[in-house]
Amino acid sequence: MKFNLEKSLGVSVQSCQPDQITLQMLSQGGDAPVQETRVCTKSVVLCPTGEVIDWDLNHFDALTESHFGLVWQHQPELVIFGTGQSQHFPAARLLEPFARSAIGIEVMDTTAACRTYNIVQSEGRKAMALLIIES
Repeated sequence: MKFNLEKSLGVSVQSCQPDQITLQMLSQGGDAPVQETRVCTKSVVLCPTGEVIDWDLNHFDALTESHFGLVWQHQPELVIFGTGQSQHFPAARLLEPFARSAIGIEVMDTTAACRTYNIVQSEGRKAMALLIIES
């Protein structure tokens, strides 16, 4: 029996519409890379490790500090926060922990966040995207 370790090579955003984001995921499985497409219709977190996690936040107005818990687990150098169809800035009290932890955060609408995430990922930076898909 042969075991193959599957290692994530990265995630990129293929397309972004107001109600869904299509991701292209590339992993190393056995002798050749494996490419997979995933369509997300709910908010999602793209981790620096290539992991994609469903995010329990469907509108910016429901944002609390607990929604940033994954950030502290992964310790990225940069967080790209897509706030839905419009750009909204979190309260200062929610952004203070980022400054204390020396983690940059860029806030923009989700479509712009998807484009920015692709650029930052292509540069090989340790970035994380928090992307709200409003429902």
